Amino acid sequence: MRFGGRVDFGPMKAVFFEEHGGLGKLQFGEMIEAKDQAGTIHAYDYDKLGRLQHDRVSGLGSGVDDAIRRISREYEVRGMLKRITSYDSTSLESANVVNEVALTYNDFAQLASDAQAHDGVVESGVSPEVGYTYANGSANTIRPLAIVYPTNTRQLDYDYGTTNGMDDVLSRIVAIKESTYTRVAYTRLGLNQVVKVSYPEPAADMTFIKQTGEPDGDAGDQYTGLDRFGRVEDIRWIKLATSEHIERIEHGYDRASNKRWRKNLVATSGQDEFYNYDGLYQLTNLERGTLNLNRSTIAGVPAKQEDFAYDPTGNWQNYQTKESGTEELNQTRTHNKANETWQIDGSNAIVACDPVGNMTRMPSLTSPLPLTSSLLTCDAWNRLVRIAEGETEIAEYAYDGLFRRTKKTASGTTRHFYYSDKWQIVEERLGSSTSADRQFLWGLLGLDDLVLRDGFSPSSVFGPPSSSERLYAIHDTMHVTAIVNTSGTVQERYGYDAFGLTHILSPNFNLQTSSAFDWETRFCGYRWDGESELYQVRYRYLHSGLGRWLSRDPIEFTAGDPNLYRYAVNDPTLISDPTGRIVALPVLYAILLALLWTLACKELAVSNARATFPTDDKKQHCFWACYFTRCQLLLAPYLTLAGIIWQEVATGGRPSVDDAWRDIQAGIYGTIGAYDLTSDCKTACEKCPVK
Repeated sequence: MRFGGRVDFGPMKAVFFEEHGGLGKLQFGEMIEAKDQAGTIHAYDYDKLGRLQHDRVSGLGSGVDDAIRRISREYEVRGMLKRITSYDSTSLESANVVNEVALTYNDFAQLASDAQAHDGVVESGVSPEVGYTYANGSANTIRPLAIVYPTNTRQLDYDYGTTNGMDDVLSRIVAIKESTYTRVAYTRLGLNQVVKVSYPEPAADMTFIKQTGEPDGDAGDQYTGLDRFGRVEDIRWIKLATSEHIERIEHGYDRASNKRWRKNLVATSGQDEFYNYDGLYQLTNLERGTLNLNRSTIAGVPAKQEDFAYDPTGNWQNYQTKESGTEELNQTRTHNKANETWQIDGSNAIVACDPVGNMTRMPSLTSPLPLTSSLLTCDAWNRLVRIAEGETEIAEYAYDGLFRRTKKTASGTTRHFYYSDKWQIVEERLGSSTSADRQFLWGLLGLDDLVLRDGFSPSSVFGPPSSSERLYAIHDTMHVTAIVNTSGTVQERYGYDAFGLTHILSPNFNLQTSSAFDWETRFCGYRWDGESELYQVRYRYLHSGLGRWLSRDPIEFTAGDPNLYRYAVNDPTLISDPTGRIVALPVLYAILLALLWTLACKELAVSNARATFPTDDKKQHCFWACYFTRCQLLLAPYLTLAGIIWQEVATGGRPSVDDAWRDIQAGIYGTIGAYDLTSDCKTACEKCPVK
């Protein structure tokens, strides 16, 4: 256990306890001191209301960076966090401020401003600040209205549609605007299912809606991009001026909703993928090439193949890659009891972890085979602060007290990052410049739904809507797969191995050695660092070659995974982890699969009941109940009975209460008949006495 948070065991004082090699000290129910396995000691101070004021590093473990020794918090009178400051010393009397964040709130306790000083204290009117405006409550809403970027010259407004219209009443954002320009707009199905995303400037649409002359989809409606279970099966980006596809990806699933194949209809050949899984739905095989006619495998020899073998806790025991059938890599890995990577191909020369579980030596992603190692250094909060190769420093990183990465220095250039309240980078600056080098606009479809990136050359006049280089991001269901300019012309494409290794492609899908646009938003929309080729995913870093995180999950086993390093429970085709702290939990994932299976059983039961007994309503109810119960593997008869009763109560429309009761009786007869495995449901329900 790596201490760093607050533990409440009720009123007690001066109690020591040991867990997982760490030592903690409690007083009056508060954690007042914690020593981790590396020997780093955190001392915690609280105010009279029990709120954490200071997190002081009173002792440093071996190899731990000492740039930050204290993180302190101040609160405003209503209890919200007001200021969080990082210091270079544990002393409360004399210490230098390394960086600071200052927060202000409106009358409704909503965040109004977030000032971010990367060097020293926040200075009002000087330090870069992200601002927010909201409705004032007079119309019975305090919904967000705008975000103001640090330069104070760029404001994005949230449009809720026509006054008193459906979107307005539901407070659903229909567009994000900049002055009179709409940057992105949304069309929904039902309450909140987005079925079309529009980029007006490049005149490009992502749509799940069928086009003129096309037939209805699998669910019998116009939403051909979604199957009857709401899964994305056809996502297309269309250039409106010519009706040509910028990107079009089709997906296929098995009954457990594992993604089995991915077909690229724009590439026409060579960019399709087929996937296989084990019994725990962990990805065991990815093949890239051209799908066969039935989409049941890659036709011929795959152009690229990845194979994975796992131990019982999901660590990679073996990893193989092939290029056009020729083995490129056959790598064995071993792990210790803490699931730390211990050896690669029988050697620990390129992998090592400190006692807290942070990798201190990793396989370099920037060097070709054979593998070489990069050396990593973390601070007392397990944040990666330095990467080196031998004596050569590759990069240095800095973080604020909210754990946001504020700076990185690589190749002699320091890049500053400024964030929204959703931990999204909205602006970057270089060195000591007070002007933006890049700005980012984010959409509504998740934390990493990038809409566009603006780049500004030093000679350009800053200010929207002009930029020296504006690029719009094209996504499939998870990843950024292409970028287009303001005319909707594809500039570059991206493909990915299973766990995020990027392939840069030309607009015509030819392999390139590097990005001509220094494009950083890639796999799952994560931030890609060119100097290390790691993904910086908020709380942690993802190594695409190892297919795992470089450090333990900071929320530990709360995430529901016994392996604190495993990425997305080894199902990267379906699951992402945008914070680096938690995935779609295995338990919730299982619930989702069970729900999808239940819906599938319901649809199959209805269609088969009508086909088997087209004119007998009571036998239809009997057959539906029997089929549905068996489809649920006889494990949940209560679901069948609940479904029958709900149908009668909720739908109504029966000639009489007596008729509804007889429908329920027929359903009960069918449910009981499902357990007689000597006959099928048709035979059982032909004997149904209910008329």
